[in-house]
Amino acid sequence: SRAVLSRVAARSVADELLIRVIRREVESGGASYFRPILRTRGLGRLVRAAILNLVSERTDARDFQVAARSSGLQALEALAAIYSAYVEELNRRGWIHPAAEPLDAAQAVVEGARLPRLVVVDGFQLFRGAELALLQAVGKRTPLLVSMDPEAGDRAGYDLQRLRHMFPQAEVLRVGDSKSAPSPRVLGGESGDQEAQLRNIARLIKQRLKKEPELRPSDFAIAFRQVVPHLALARQVFAEYELPLDPVAGEPLRDQSLGAWLRRLLHLGRDGWRLADATSVLDSGFMNLGWWKLTKEDVRTFARKAGAMNSWRGFPALLRSVEALEDERVQEGMRRALVELRTLLEDPAGSLEDWALRWNVALFDEEPLIDPECVKRRDVAVGVDNIRGHLDELVRLQHALGGGDASFESFANWLEARMEGPTLLMREVGGVVLAPIRSLSGLRFDSVFVGGLVEGEFPAPRATTALLNDNALEALANSGLELPPEPGLSEDELWSSASSRADSTLYLWKTRIDGRGRPASGSYYYDLLKSDVIEPPQTSPQTVASRRELAIACSAEWRSGGRLRPEGDEAWPIVRESVRVEQLRRSFLHAGKYEGLVAAGLVPQLTGPDAVWSASRMESYRTCAFQFFGGYGLGLQELEEELGTADAAIRGSVIHEVLERVLAPLQKDNRALDIDTLDGVLETLRQEGPKIWNNAPFEWGFSSVQTWAFEWGDTLKKLERMLTKEADLNRKLGVDRVLGVEEYMEGELPLDPPMKVRAAIDRLDAGPDRLVVVDYKTGREIKKKRVLEADKLQLQLYAHLAIGETGIKQVVTRYAWLNPRIKDWWLDSSNASDNEVIQEVVQVAEKVRQSVAGGDFRVNPHQQPCPTYCAFRHACRVNEFSRWKWAQ
Repeated sequence: SRAVLSRVAARSVADELLIRVIRREVESGGASYFRPILRTRGLGRLVRAAILNLVSERTDARDFQVAARSSGLQALEALAAIYSAYVEELNRRGWIHPAAEPLDAAQAVVEGARLPRLVVVDGFQLFRGAELALLQAVGKRTPLLVSMDPEAGDRAGYDLQRLRHMFPQAEVLRVGDSKSAPSPRVLGGESGDQEAQLRNIARLIKQRLKKEPELRPSDFAIAFRQVVPHLALARQVFAEYELPLDPVAGEPLRDQSLGAWLRRLLHLGRDGWRLADATSVLDSGFMNLGWWKLTKEDVRTFARKAGAMNSWRGFPALLRSVEALEDERVQEGMRRALVELRTLLEDPAGSLEDWALRWNVALFDEEPLIDPECVKRRDVAVGVDNIRGHLDELVRLQHALGGGDASFESFANWLEARMEGPTLLMREVGGVVLAPIRSLSGLRFDSVFVGGLVEGEFPAPRATTALLNDNALEALANSGLELPPEPGLSEDELWSSASSRADSTLYLWKTRIDGRGRPASGSYYYDLLKSDVIEPPQTSPQTVASRRELAIACSAEWRSGGRLRPEGDEAWPIVRESVRVEQLRRSFLHAGKYEGLVAAGLVPQLTGPDAVWSASRMESYRTCAFQFFGGYGLGLQELEEELGTADAAIRGSVIHEVLERVLAPLQKDNRALDIDTLDGVLETLRQEGPKIWNNAPFEWGFSSVQTWAFEWGDTLKKLERMLTKEADLNRKLGVDRVLGVEEYMEGELPLDPPMKVRAAIDRLDAGPDRLVVVDYKTGREIKKKRVLEADKLQLQLYAHLAIGETGIKQVVTRYAWLNPRIKDWWLDSSNASDNEVIQEVVQVAEKVRQSVAGGDFRVNPHQQPCPTYCAFRHACRVNEFSRWKWAQ
């Protein structure tokens, strides 16, 4: 028997050998029928299932080839070519397919292998030919007891006939005939979605356990057509309800947190070293940051720095952000982390075996990438064992089958494919059984919940892709080769099995919305049995089954004045206070200090003599004091993130940079933008503009490179029209030189104490007796009325700063529009009414400073509706409980 076991190929080796045979036969033409789907994973699964049936039924390769040709089915002929080549390859290597192992065991029994006095065979739903051969050999030498359910389907009945043929004198006993068992009570339930379905089921189980002390959790079973889509949510729900769960299913490693982390690590280089991916990999609880003497806060500091530098992707960009870090310890640790990860992902390693050994050392050696503390968790330990098993499997494959050098991409694809298979999960003995319907055969429970009774889930669409399906089996039988029926159960057979497993109560459950969030139709199985409808129980503080339900039930009573709260919960005083504040926020009343009315003098850095103001800071306060306090008072900012496309702010900044580049030579030569210099400026624009424009995606960190480059042609035309218009306006205004481009100015407004003000002026022109301040605008039109009403303060402040900087009393301030259809207007200090507007900004600035000093930061947006770009739209009640919405 030891010699036999040494010749049995491991399942993974046999499968990999089959994949190579499939590829060879398809490419050589023997199985060219499968060429269109050669590169798909589904082909391997289809052929593997068919080969398993053929090997386990001891089907001769030549007989199958002859029958396949006679059948006239191209798929069978291609399968026969692969099967013949595969059997030949196994024989050449002296290997036994794992499905044929029972045949060698049967031969050992015939030759006198030692047997026990009684052999019991239990838990089989079907018997393959090789297994029947072993049973026949055992039955001739020792008593044999076989239990099976002949009513489980066509295949079960077929196998029973084969057993009777082998043992014509066998005694047949019927035990627990389901037809004579008492019928359970049938109840039907309906929930909104999958989560509500599982919560209702968990609540019913917990209530019954409380009401009937003789019941145990293991007396209940929950069955779905497929368990894997519901497994993660079921674990979460049952943990909340403090119910033990015994899942009879394996969750794919890719769907577990450890698998998601490993997949992101494998894709770091292939996805272009994106900042979000690198940060996620390092900041994850699975990464052993201690190897580089880093902490999670260090990684977040790096992420903030990289975001501020727009280093969203690319290894060189990430390293530049590392070099910009101020803390040398963090700088050194992050540099080592990134370089070592790139070495692990990109440096050549050789064969697949070399890659597997290298990653085994990196992940699990003495200084592993995976934090040893994480591995102590039970769920992570199972995932780690699976990963190590996959890497060891790859080493065995290379030893058995050989192979040349392979790229990292080949290794990563192989490992990801293995992560799609179910992992081995530790079951919780005594818990509520969660199982696929097919696994309930032969088991009985007090109560069974059959969930997911919606069309498309159960019954599931009939799969007709099997190579040895009913049509193929019939064609082979007509050609003289008889094979057993398909081993799978039909939907009706599965339903019959599920609906007969309960002794007391059978619960049928459906949802109104499917897993994709779309309306779902109830399965006809739901209405097949006469049932009473369960109304999901309304939760109250006295009937809840979890702390979450208790919180919801207590807070639901607050609307009517209830004051119930759980005893001993430290969070509830905060929650109770928050409810009072929220009631104020929902009303027309002001919520006081909770909406920005704070004590005076809390922000001296904004109002003291050293505080520096700007037009945007003043306009921010006048737009909404609440968002001003969050941004300038508290220093809060939205998290930076990589943009898919350039927003309006980035577009404007790039255009400003282009204009600065093409007009800087005029400032250097002390010349103006006029009819004489226009041609040279436009030529510089055509030469330098595309360089700045095409570099913008890398400079500002957005990804739509091709779309952005395509937009330059239209932008160039607009800029040409804008500069031509500017040259004509400068002639009318008497401009004869450019004094500054992107000029920074700082001055004081005549207040007590003086208010420091600074500004970045896009262009400062001059004539013999006047200054012209120009601010570029690439967006929507700003009406002069908004400036006259002091809604916009930019032009007025620029006038004050320009006068103070140069001493020239006549100042013209204006906007230069990229959109040629916008009509030009300006403020001229020599005009009495315009000068009054310019001087009025001093009083406006004083009122703003006094309000800020007084702590008035109430939610009082002056724009209706609120601007969409407001950074505090998620923290402000106006966006959700808007008085304007109520008025409408």
